[in-house]
Amino acid sequence: MPASSHINSTESDGDEQVQYNEKKSRKPHKSKHSGIIEIEVNLNKESGYDSATASQSNTEINTSEEDHGGSSEEDNECGVNMPAHQLKITYKFIQTETKLLRKIFNVHGLTEVQGDSNFNLLWTGVHMKLDTLRNLTLYQRVNHFPRSYELTRKDRLYKNIERMQHLRGMKHFDIVPQSFILPLESRDLLFAHNKHRGPWIVKPAASSRGRGIFIVNSPDQIPQDEQVLVSKYIVDPLCIDGHKCDLRVYVLVTSFDPLIIYLYEEGIVRLATVRYDRNADNLWNPCMHLCNYSINKYHSDYIRSSDAQDEDVGHKWTLSALLRHLKLQGCDTHLLMLNIEDLIIKAVLACAQTIISACRMFVPNVNNCFELYGFDILIDNTLKPWLLEVNLSPSMGVDSPLDTKVKACLVTDLLTCVGIPAYTPEMRTHYDGKSSRLRSSSCQRQIDTTESSVTVRSTKSKKKPVIPLTQEEQRILRSARLQYTRRGGFVRIFPTDDTMQRYGNFLDPANGIPISTPNVQGQTFQALVNQHNYNQMLHSNLFCTGPRTSKDDNSQENRIKQYERALETDSEIPFLKKQNFEKCEEEGRRLRKQMLKKIGSGSTLTHFQARQTFSLYLESVLRRLTQDPKDSHEKIIIKFLNKYGGGVKPPVLFRNSQNISKARSAMS
Repeated sequence: MPASSHINSTESDGDEQVQYNEKKSRKPHKSKHSGIIEIEVNLNKESGYDSATASQSNTEINTSEEDHGGSSEEDNECGVNMPAHQLKITYKFIQTETKLLRKIFNVHGLTEVQGDSNFNLLWTGVHMKLDTLRNLTLYQRVNHFPRSYELTRKDRLYKNIERMQHLRGMKHFDIVPQSFILPLESRDLLFAHNKHRGPWIVKPAASSRGRGIFIVNSPDQIPQDEQVLVSKYIVDPLCIDGHKCDLRVYVLVTSFDPLIIYLYEEGIVRLATVRYDRNADNLWNPCMHLCNYSINKYHSDYIRSSDAQDEDVGHKWTLSALLRHLKLQGCDTHLLMLNIEDLIIKAVLACAQTIISACRMFVPNVNNCFELYGFDILIDNTLKPWLLEVNLSPSMGVDSPLDTKVKACLVTDLLTCVGIPAYTPEMRTHYDGKSSRLRSSSCQRQIDTTESSVTVRSTKSKKKPVIPLTQEEQRILRSARLQYTRRGGFVRIFPTDDTMQRYGNFLDPANGIPISTPNVQGQTFQALVNQHNYNQMLHSNLFCTGPRTSKDDNSQENRIKQYERALETDSEIPFLKKQNFEKCEEEGRRLRKQMLKKIGSGSTLTHFQARQTFSLYLESVLRRLTQDPKDSHEKIIIKFLNKYGGGVKPPVLFRNSQNISKARSAMS
């Protein structure tokens, strides 16, 4: 049976609000209940195990999966007895991979709705439309904040961090490699190259899965007709058995004002397929220098772990397995994880001011939005972490037993931590029928000036504050405490008992908003909004009052131990091989003619159909690369780039078509 669920009642501003939670008993290890196991087993029975055809979109959407497939009868039977089904809790998907998410939602009783139907939970793989945000009601949740591109676009992320470097000092925000945005900063790049020679890594400003990335020795090898981000290539990365690796860690932000950040206890370590060699002659090889799974999975030497319990086998590990491996090597994993937490917090602080402003303008209720970010981090050979990029919608594709175990636990803990308000249909109708939406302080924080002026708390005082909290402060504090009790495998890294000491200088002392622009310092942030400092208030009430045991639970030692523990399940997760069927060439030609005929008559493909069609074409090209003679590979690739690449410029210059190295021929 799935996770046992119950209804947990809370109160908010006099209105009785019911919070739908899924409580889970946690063992000394990161043990998950049998409900997740059932989800994983059923998921793999339906999907099988064949990741060679997996492909994803700009936000890492898996297009090889048939996302539009319905739920199984077993899922529906399990969900009928859940509170969410009885309360008619609904969810909606927009342009996102859905196989794992739909399985989990249905097993726990949520019902999918389509079109313009109302919803309790909206999960989208793209940025939210402002009209959708403005019209959210108190009981609705969406998985993105407005203007999240400030954090997830490579160019915007770097500019925000660069601004903090100038404002607060390079030593405090030395978390990204030196970077330049071309063509605007071409002259600066040439000056830096003359001072510190390459190589440089070139990335499109808005892309994912390693697409369009290449490495050059000199800036004159970079095209000047498109906007790209050029970063100093880290030539001494941390290697495992000679293979370069990077990390994908999952970061949950449930609020930006006050700032509340969680880091999931488990992450994914991705290894490059080809052994690392810093020789300039090997810069062409993406399977040596890039760790993206979407690139390395096509290499003939790529190894997949077939057992979810084998966390350090093949070219995909877990974060806890890496930490245990490094600890055996005598490395200071405690300092490494603290530096990773620091990197995440500072990256969010650098981008928070703009997102907070957008939330106040467009989000009507303080708890409407949450966001799960995928942070890609590279560790160098001195164990210093570097931020590579932040993904808007980290992939929820399950291409191996290890993926299924980590991501199924991640999604269930995410939704349990966020909490879906369990309003009855009658209550939802009441809120939907209002002529004007109920606005909470996330959009307009209406606080009486006389009251707010006397409720400023001082962390230096050892006595418990005698002045009562405002109604808004009580709601924020209660919500933060409830989230923490439901956190599951998430580790709260902001706030902690020492965050104000470490990061208080980066916050405006009057309102607690992260300062990322010089002209904001000493001025009122949004004059129409009364002053407040929810970050200071939250820290004071969570860590400066009450018994000491309340803050020892989230100490550094406990957090590091949680990262290093293995993610365990109650039973093994079997994966079934997909049955391979012979593809009929005649049937393929018939379907191709049929599709061309429909397109010629005016029919259009949906976004999903277009991605799936192009994915199938890429599979055909890959089959030709593996089946045809090796000396024809370069001709096929060049023909493909010329015909379909458009403005794509191949980073590799093919000069010798007779003698092809084994490394090149292994790319498949």
